Amino acid sequence: MNNLELSVVPKDELKECDNLHLKSNQYSVKIGDWELGKDVTKLEIDMTASKIPVVTITCLPAKVEIEKLQALLELNIEQKEANQQQLN
Repeated sequence: MNNLELSVVPKDELKECDNLHLKSNQYSVKIGDWELGKDVTKLEIDMTASKIPVVTITCLPAKVEIEKLQALLELNIEQKEANQQQLN
């Protein structure tokens, strides 16, 4: 399984500004090479001390295709168990 990479940086036109009060829509959010677009309504990052960071993405997709849902759910359960073992 490949590692998931999250990147949150000010958009290109704002990088030169010295503004510490950027609004959330002024950031570019990427997962790997894929930039999250306007359909994403919320991005939460839980970085509780001594725990693995958890990212929750809320979006309003125009189309949803689900194949092999059972396999994906099993994968998520296996990943959660592996994360718990890393903490112990």
